[in-house]
Amino acid sequence: MPSRSAVVELAIRRPRGALPRFIAVPPTLTPPLASTGPVEEVGNAPYSSVGLLVDGQTGTATTAWLVAPDTIMTAGHCLCRPEQRPRARSFHFALQYSRVQGGWWSRVIAAATLWGWDMHSDHHYDIGVCKIDQRFSIPRLQIIPVAPAQECLVLGYAFGGAQLWQARSQDLRWNTRGARLSAHMSEGCSGGPWLIKRGRNYIPIGITSRGGEGFLLSPAWGKGVANLLDWASGQP
Repeated sequence: MPSRSAVVELAIRRPRGALPRFIAVPPTLTPPLASTGPVEEVGNAPYSSVGLLVDGQTGTATTAWLVAPDTIMTAGHCLCRPEQRPRARSFHFALQYSRVQGGWWSRVIAAATLWGWDMHSDHHYDIGVCKIDQRFSIPRLQIIPVAPAQECLVLGYAFGGAQLWQARSQDLRWNTRGARLSAHMSEGCSGGPWLIKRGRNYIPIGITSRGGEGFLLSPAWGKGVANLLDWASGQP
């Protein structure tokens, strides 16, 4: 039996046709909940590495972020759900998306998640990576081992709208399986990073699996993420 940190490649269909400039969802102009604010300058770090991931079949928009010039990370459930596993999916990714400017669009050409999510719907393994057909020179969010932090910055396109939101959490509760934090975001921010600042750099320490006040940091952040990044680096 595979370990829950094993990689499962997903069936991805490369979208055809012109890339969209604007997505067909109404903009979210008010904060999802208290203590959440809009990001006005998406070209500044660390927001410049975060973008909008759009499902080509449903138009559903979630969040993803650059971890290599041609690789993005998101939540596994943004890419597939167990009941949808047999069906090929297509996705567009817009780096630095904003309601006014649109974004730098690319196509997802390959994707993978972890066996713990694909077979068990375990949110502790709700992580995925995608290869995209563009290579960006934007500084990426580099995943390195760090000690747990008591405060982090949560980013995401809440409600799947055309506005990047941020929330800072100081209520981070760790246990042996991962972590939960309270941050006022919503559906649509799934796949967005949790960030801490070290010097001038922002370092991802987790990823949003569920909206509302329940967020999970996968214990697979070590081996599982390493497996996914190894898979991505081996793709043509």
